[in-house]
Amino acid sequence: MRLFVAAEVPETWRAIASAAVEAVARTSQVPMRIVHPSLLHITLRFLGEVAEERMSALDAALAHRVPPVDVALTLGPPSTFGPPARTQVVWLGVRGDIDGLRGVVRRVDLALADARVEPNDRRFAPHLTLARLDRRATAEERRLVAEVVAAMPPPEPFPLRVRSVALVRSTLGGPRPVYEVLTRYGEESSGS
Repeated sequence: MRLFVAAEVPETWRAIASAAVEAVARTSQVPMRIVHPSLLHITLRFLGEVAEERMSALDAALAHRVPPVDVALTLGPPSTFGPPARTQVVWLGVRGDIDGLRGVVRRVDLALADARVEPNDRRFAPHLTLARLDRRATAEERRLVAEVVAAMPPPEPFPLRVRSVALVRSTLGGPRPVYEVLTRYGEESSGS
């Protein structure tokens, strides 16, 4: 099954993010795939495909290694990935106790090693992905999106206290992915 570990975000963050990306799309008029607000999260580790037989070890390792979780975050300014002419992703920054969040990621990495599950990517840059530009977007359209995003004011920082992380199954194949939280680890842990 296709999995990732994430910090979930509140409805207020989802509403702020949606307003920001709608402003970018409306102002730039460049085709982009906007991430549905219900799918917004902070990816800590993308695992990709994990065999069913690894699930029990993964759950036990995350339950053992990850708690306690207590990280104070705020929303940061919007930005894009890549040079302006090759911009692919519009995102909203995350600020606050980033070192604390990196500490949680290190504990997730230890759990993955314990369970012999390799993450798909070792980079960690906390953000909320708002939209991906259409592959057919021209260099000029990409530059325009980057300029629009750079000119946007930062959102209200609205604080978030992350007290758990979630192991999430991602199912592709419909008009948008379906995310299902399998287990939360931390203050709200239910265990499996």
